Amino acid sequence: MVYKSEMSAGLANVEGRRQDLPEPAGDLQQERDTLQAILEGTHVLLAYLDPQFNLVRVNPAYARSMGHPEAGLVGRNHFDLFPKPPAAGSRLTAPRPVPGWEFR
Repeated sequence: MVYKSEMSAGLANVEGRRQDLPEPAGDLQQERDTLQAILEGTHVLLAYLDPQFNLVRVNPAYARSMGHPEAGLVGRNHFDLFPKPPAAGSRLTAPRPVPGWEFR
């Protein structure tokens, strides 16, 4: 059984360690800038989704292909944009192998 005084001491220890860590703000900003440069500098359609398939960020190429501004896509769910599920009773199948090619 953990007592309240032990929990308080443990929390104080964790807080002290956290304060010893360097501030990552500069590194995070550099990563954001790099991501922004990649998103804006490619013609490949890129969309960053959260675990619930909501669009977090899209690049200009993706927005153009969808016919919407980037701001109009962020926050929307992928399945709201592409709602058609596979037909009932259909099975998804793998493509047929190409003769002479071997998958390893």
